[in-house]
Amino acid sequence: MALLNIVSLPKYIDEIGMSELFKSFDIIALNETRLDLSISDGEVKIYGYDLIRKDRSRKGGGVCIFLRSSINYQNRSDLVPNDLEGVCLEIFKPNSKPFVIASIYRPPNCSSDFFLLILRA
Repeated sequence: MALLNIVSLPKYIDEIGMSELFKSFDIIALNETRLDLSISDGEVKIYGYDLIRKDRSRKGGGVCIFLRSSINYQNRSDLVPNDLEGVCLEIFKPNSKPFVIASIYRPPNCSSDFFLLILRA
């Protein structure tokens, strides 16, 4: 798994999609994607990966996870408090117990109780 603060996914999607380094990861989490409804999944698609995203605006914030398409998962948005921008996935691998991964971004206007929200989730 790789995590990167991208500061605008549309700006770097071609570079990420062609990077041999990124292709070595099954899971790529990106923060500050700066996506909104005006950007379709197809515009930021990476071949061989599913895209799960939580947008805020083109001016800041947002998170997403690119997950290799062969991985079985369930989106667990029920585990992310409404105040936070986050994607939470339950991963199912053969011969293994399911496990959860998350990419969470604390928006600047989020209360100082940020860590308490995570502990309650």
